[in-house]
Amino acid sequence: MLLERLGQGGMSEVDLARRSVDESSFVRFLVIKRIHAHHTDDADFLRMFQDEARINAELQHENIAQVYDFGRVGKEFFLAMEYVPGIDVRQMQNLVLSRSERTPLRIAIRIVADTLAALEYAHSRVDTYGRPMKIVHRDVNPRNVMLSMRGEVKLIDFGVAKADTRSQHTQGQSLKGKCAYMAPEQIEAKEGLDGRADIFAVGLMAHELFANASPFAGLNEVQIMHRILSGKIPTLPRTPDHPNPEVLREIQAKALKLNRDLRYGTADEMRQDLIRAAEPLGGMASRQELADYLRLLDPRVADGISRRLKEYRELPEGTQEFPSPQPGPLSIPTPDGALLPVGGTLAGAQAGEGVPTVVIGLAIGAGISLAVAVLMILWLQTLNTQPAATPVQSAPVQSAPAEIEPSVIEATPAPETEPEPEPEPEPPPEPE
Repeated sequence: MLLERLGQGGMSEVDLARRSVDESSFVRFLVIKRIHAHHTDDADFLRMFQDEARINAELQHENIAQVYDFGRVGKEFFLAMEYVPGIDVRQMQNLVLSRSERTPLRIAIRIVADTLAALEYAHSRVDTYGRPMKIVHRDVNPRNVMLSMRGEVKLIDFGVAKADTRSQHTQGQSLKGKCAYMAPEQIEAKEGLDGRADIFAVGLMAHELFANASPFAGLNEVQIMHRILSGKIPTLPRTPDHPNPEVLREIQAKALKLNRDLRYGTADEMRQDLIRAAEPLGGMASRQELADYLRLLDPRVADGISRRLKEYRELPEGTQEFPSPQPGPLSIPTPDGALLPVGGTLAGAQAGEGVPTVVIGLAIGAGISLAVAVLMILWLQTLNTQPAATPVQSAPVQSAPAEIEPSVIEATPAPETEPEPEPEPEPPPEPE
């Protein structure tokens, strides 16, 4: 039974669903991803979708969102996938910023280490016939790492993953993934891309979590790619929470080497270094500590997810419910006043599919400002027969900026404008 639309993009749409057995004595929540109807006759789209299913079906790891089934109903192909009740790393960063805090270092190390565990498994995975799959995720970023309210870390979205078992291979110089987290060899579309490209992306994500800021804050994608290709990535600032900050700086610097032969050879090598770096802190945070931390950040998130799933569990069979255009109970405010949806996601529901909620909020704000400006101009035109005491200047309307994915979203105060000084009265003419 379909319950709620979670996401929609140019290629597919994603819904939360419920599967019940024996009059709801057994209930499983899952996610259904479907190709848009107008793409069902596109052979390339179908092969990409089938490859995503094929790759995910071979991956069974506690830190990877699982695919349950792949099939077709009529002309529609679908993927049934694990539902992760929680938020992604970017949403966690927004919550941390809204409280003017830093992500605890033990929590940050746990998130990065579990992401590396998922990648190590994927990079070294063999298929059912014993053939190395040579999987490269190619889109590791904070939006594709989920944090469940149970304290789990789940890597999602293998939709653009590279694998030797894919039937659909990238042609020409097309880029797959987010430019802001790409390794140099991925930007240049070099042959022989391997797991070290994913390690580079993890290095950038680790910088954000350890420093509480992006190394590329304020730059556009072209500028970011130039920095990456030239090796001009800022050094990780000294982390105040660690007794020996140089250890973390060395780990991050090795992950971000311009020459991939100088990076970590495997994801597990970097993970083991992080585990050792966490020892002076008492070790990495446990799963329970991560779960407690997410609830502490904003209790409304966990309570909202539990309440919504309870409501969905009790829905009678045959009922279908879809979200209203208004923000639902599973939304949280960001520092800039926009709303971010929470309550779980899945492979394919995030990166590159649909407009980020923050951008939507900014666009709506810009639209309202434009409407107010137009109404003010029309009102002034009705008063054109009356002399104005002072000229009225309409404030410039700012368009919504495009979201720069690697930047941890920060609140940007509106610039203060000083009132124009009133003209001084002219002195009366002197008598002759």
